[in-house]
Amino acid sequence: QLRANLTTEAADFVRTLRTAEQLEAKDEVGSSLAWYLKAQKIYPASEFAQEGVDRLVKKVLPEH
Repeated sequence: QLRANLTTEAADFVRTLRTAEQLEAKDEVGSSLAWYLKAQKIYPASEFAQEGVDRLVKKVLPEH
């Protein structure tokens, strides 16, 4: 049971991360950021999700 749940969560995480990356490639910043945040919620320790969030936040809120 636990293994099945982890497998499902892992698949959801990968699918969510891929969606975020595809949207980012299309320069859909808001949607991509939302998907990276969703991926981060599924797996908070993900460096990939954090890096995506960081990249997009810099686009949305550039330093002056």
